[in-house]
Amino acid sequence: QAPIKIHNHSFLFLLIKSKEMKSLLLLSLTFVGVVSKSVDKDEIIANLQKQLAAAKDELNHVKEQSNSKKKNLHEYTANGRRRLVDSDSWYKVGDPSKTCSWVAAYGKRCGVKGWENGDLTTKVLASEACLSACAYTSEIADVIISAEGTDCGNTDCMNRLHPAIPINVYADPGDIILFDTPAATCDVKDHDLYEENIVNGANCTASLHQLAGPLGINGAVAGDKIAITILDVVPTNWGWTYTVPGLGFLSDLPEDTYFNWWQPLMSSDGIHPESWYSDRYPNVSIPYSPFPGLVTVLPDQDIVDSTAAREAFVVSRGGSAAPAGNTELAYPSSVCGEGGSHADECLRTIAPGAFFGNEDTQRIAPGSTLIVDCFVDGCGIAIGDVHGGQGDGEVCITAIEMEAEVYISVDIIKSDDPRYVLPSPTLIGGSTIKDYTPSEWISFTGFPEKEQGLIIPQHATFGSEIENMTFVADNMALAGRNALLHCIQFLTDVLGYSFNQGLTLASAVVDLRVAQVVDKPAIGVEALLPLDIFQGDAYEKVYAASFGE
Repeated sequence: QAPIKIHNHSFLFLLIKSKEMKSLLLLSLTFVGVVSKSVDKDEIIANLQKQLAAAKDELNHVKEQSNSKKKNLHEYTANGRRRLVDSDSWYKVGDPSKTCSWVAAYGKRCGVKGWENGDLTTKVLASEACLSACAYTSEIADVIISAEGTDCGNTDCMNRLHPAIPINVYADPGDIILFDTPAATCDVKDHDLYEENIVNGANCTASLHQLAGPLGINGAVAGDKIAITILDVVPTNWGWTYTVPGLGFLSDLPEDTYFNWWQPLMSSDGIHPESWYSDRYPNVSIPYSPFPGLVTVLPDQDIVDSTAAREAFVVSRGGSAAPAGNTELAYPSSVCGEGGSHADECLRTIAPGAFFGNEDTQRIAPGSTLIVDCFVDGCGIAIGDVHGGQGDGEVCITAIEMEAEVYISVDIIKSDDPRYVLPSPTLIGGSTIKDYTPSEWISFTGFPEKEQGLIIPQHATFGSEIENMTFVADNMALAGRNALLHCIQFLTDVLGYSFNQGLTLASAVVDLRVAQVVDKPAIGVEALLPLDIFQGDAYEKVYAASFGE
């Protein structure tokens, strides 16, 4: 019972063997009066026990608050849409993306005691408690802009682009903003149907793309830039992919339609899928790699005029484009519909441009930031066409399409900000995007070669001169087509897929990559197929065909 002297905190860990209790001790240190003087051991232990009990009660209170908010994440409404819920986690504790900036931005929101005045240890533990209490859900969003469901006829939904489209919802810079995005088109897809979904939705193609928006940013004016950071993407329905004749990178080759449902295999957090699976692709598991395929701001009149002229020229030369002025199923109807104020000018959302728009790049995933010009006061942000996975190219015309909740934050970039020099649009990101090096892969190379007499759809505007060529120098479209055809042939030969089945899978997972553009005239494009998506018998077959074992 001799008195002992405490000069540092390390001795306290010798008294406590439990890992959990040690963690609780760290949280309590800011409240424990540890002094550098002789005290009785029993008194120290009694004091610690009281403080640890109080800290444990506090953490239990946080957990109880979280548990009271939990709901059944697998409960769906009649049309398959998940209800808005809370969660007890966002990403896993220990995720390296949870840096000090994350703590600063989100830890305070959860109201964990010790945040405001605690030391660094307390703040770190408070942020982890915040992970247990909060997630990116409707209840933590500062602003919600909803176009939920399939009907775009409301004030928070649009499917055309024009500066006259009114902005009805505003947010402040730094707010957490939830875009509750609708289906890409106005049709309701039935989980029990496949190709019939394409037929049933044929009368809704003019509604493409339905977007949640526009959202204005307070303080942003025309001439500014904005930084849109993607925080999270949460699916609210199954995913789907289809192939249709006349559409996509190989639009001249499919002879019939093909539709596939992708069902989510939920991860341990209960919010995000870990992967997608399908009855039509046995022994295939595609990682959940989400991003919004379409993020746009409202264009100005100069962009509208130049884009409309471009689309009209392409169509006049026999190419593929979506001309301005299509009023069928156009929203907002007061501006872009039949009799609307600017009905003959409104742009379709099909092609991207200076406003970014339908870029369909996986590099706008959670953790990435888009820098884009503001062309109208408030900017007018709209989001939709969300993907749960996609190969670079989206070659069949669709990725793993899904309705989803997209969480973003926005920062205004004025002319005195060092980021103002960045060209628009620019994407910035880190390690949060899709892994670009699968553990096992096979890559197929294509060069710009073709048969005499063939004019691929991408060359329709070139005229008849190209018809008799067998090699189109430096042509990336032709090189990419040949690489992709080699890949589909591999899937057909090895796994017995139909052409459409191979093309549909390729759209979800195969990356078209530029190998080189300097070895003229034979530039090279690769179609990279990850082999680690295959399991069981399918994996054995593709592995043997690739490695000869």
